[in-house]
Amino acid sequence: MLLIWKKDGQTRKKIKKKNELEIIEAHINELFSSNSSLELELREHTQQLKSLFLTRLFTGHYKTNEIKDNLQYFQLEDVTKNWREMVICTLTVDNDNKQKWESFDHEKMSFAIKNIVEETVEKTKRFPVVWIDQIMVMVLGFEKQSNNEDLVYDVTEKIQMNISQLLKISVSIGISLPFTELKEAKRGYKEGIEALKHRMQLGHGVIVHFSTVNSGKHTVLFDYPKRTEEELVEAIKLADEEKAAPLLSEWMSKAFKNTQSPKEYQVAMMRLLNNLLIIKQESGISFQQIDVQHSSLYEELLDFHTKEQIEQWFKDRLITPLIRVFHDRRESQFQNLSEKMIDLIQKNYDQDITLEECAAQLHYNANYLSSVFKQETNYTFTEYLSMYRFTIAKQWLMETNMTVKEIAGRLQYKNPQNFIRSFKKQEHMTPGQYREKYKKTP
Repeated sequence: MLLIWKKDGQTRKKIKKKNELEIIEAHINELFSSNSSLELELREHTQQLKSLFLTRLFTGHYKTNEIKDNLQYFQLEDVTKNWREMVICTLTVDNDNKQKWESFDHEKMSFAIKNIVEETVEKTKRFPVVWIDQIMVMVLGFEKQSNNEDLVYDVTEKIQMNISQLLKISVSIGISLPFTELKEAKRGYKEGIEALKHRMQLGHGVIVHFSTVNSGKHTVLFDYPKRTEEELVEAIKLADEEKAAPLLSEWMSKAFKNTQSPKEYQVAMMRLLNNLLIIKQESGISFQQIDVQHSSLYEELLDFHTKEQIEQWFKDRLITPLIRVFHDRRESQFQNLSEKMIDLIQKNYDQDITLEECAAQLHYNANYLSSVFKQETNYTFTEYLSMYRFTIAKQWLMETNMTVKEIAGRLQYKNPQNFIRSFKKQEHMTPGQYREKYKKTP
């Protein structure tokens, strides 16, 4: 019995030890799995940030020092250190594949094309591929600064062939002119997009180099001062003439600075004119209200040829008249709002009415209503309510037998003494003295 017990005890110890090891191993595996999941999540997050950086690079959102910092952060410096020249390649799926494209999951198809392209081109010769508005965009880099055309065509033809073989679809590719600084990527992206537009003439499954459609010259990048225009439009709508004038001058300076020829600045002028007319139309303002004839505006504008003349024309013919209309509307709106607030006060003076409750009923911001009311009446909401309650109090003192305490309670004074003090401060006599002096006798 002793031997058997001893043996069983050893067995139990071994089983216990084995179970403990299994638990420890399970914990280790769990930690490893958790760590692996975390690493995978971090890699996916970093990849998303990298794609965002490249997208913003192509759309011109970075300065030179910011580009350098991001290259270092995303470990792309080693990729670019030997590059002496770069081009942008843009790729799109041709329209004759539309049904096939739509029959597949769009994200899966995009992912498949991205993988094929990245497997076709060595990592040291490209940046990661990104999709922007259904256009795939990629930077190709070369170690020498000239005569890379054949290499570009070899790479793009190979990409076309691999996509055709693996996915059975045709794609067209646009190629920018070469550049040497990454800050030129925005220009390269625009050139790649422009090259793709020539599929209309050349057909599908083509590789179009921008040099063949623009005589070997770079595109002229014209950044329309849209942000300044938006601020100008906002100032016009707010009838803020003091703010609108310098914004118009700022817009003119930017438009003339960016343009390269008279035709280009005319396009910018027409764009501003059109956008101002859209604001006029959307706001329900007639041409009669701003005293112009629609047919004459374009002709008038084209008659001017200096920055100063054009700026003055915009100010006199459109901006000032529009501001005047918006100002009149605003004044009318203010008056209407003030009248509504006064009506609420006169109907609810004997209740615990507040500015916030008025704002809620009128569906306006309380601070905005307070500003409007002060501007129209020269009194704050509280001052006007107090004045109106005193008017009612004097009326009751003269025409009724209500006690001062009853009047104070009806007018929302929790303490009659507060009412008496306020009344005396305004009328220079107590409510009782006022009643004695002015009460109407039958």
